[in-house]
Amino acid sequence: MVPGYCCVPKPCCSNTTIDRVILKTGEFVTYSCNNGNRRVSGNQYRACRPNGTLTGTALVCAPEQNVCSNLNNIRVTDTRSATPGSTSLAGPSPYFSVDRSAKLQACRAYCRRDGQLFIQFWRQEKSSAPREFTLVGSNVVTCIGGRAVTWKFDPRHRFDLQKGDFLGLLDPRGGTVAMQTCKGTKTLTVNYVMRSYSFINSIPIPGSTYTFSAGVDCWNYMIDCVIGPK
Repeated sequence: MVPGYCCVPKPCCSNTTIDRVILKTGEFVTYSCNNGNRRVSGNQYRACRPNGTLTGTALVCAPEQNVCSNLNNIRVTDTRSATPGSTSLAGPSPYFSVDRSAKLQACRAYCRRDGQLFIQFWRQEKSSAPREFTLVGSNVVTCIGGRAVTWKFDPRHRFDLQKGDFLGLLDPRGGTVAMQTCKGTKTLTVNYVMRSYSFINSIPIPGSTYTFSAGVDCWNYMIDCVIGPK
């Protein structure tokens, strides 16, 4: 290759594409997974070095139904606020919605105090009834205060999720998981779709439908989940 240029190698697999074939030193090529595929390893962006080679490694993609991925890649850390007691917080927020059919694999949250927590996934069955949410599944986990905790679920608790299902939390005691409202933050306004439902002295039952609050608000709880193959 002529010094100062790089020849971009063809993708290793048919499910990967590139946007350029010749680069000058310092320029970038973008590798992309085709629709229906997700990144498994390698780099999406690779730069041309002066010696004619590319930085990084080849992007490897696989069908999305075979790949585990994070719900939102949020950095779970402490905040000034925490989840309220005996109240489910949920809504079709883009930060907490499932983007394909999959199974729940694991979740990770920042726990401010010791206690039990219900990790829930909800479904809005009818767009004409934006307050009615059906509980898809719920897992009870134990928080350890002052740290980020990861829970990996066994096969019995890896319930099926559909595209559009969304994450919710029920904190019976209150103050267990770090969260923040959108007031005074740079959170997108599309997150103002969160509603609440009080479960004082009761526990929501999977498969049942509940009418959540009329008012909408914006919360970001410090939790991320992993979804993967069915």
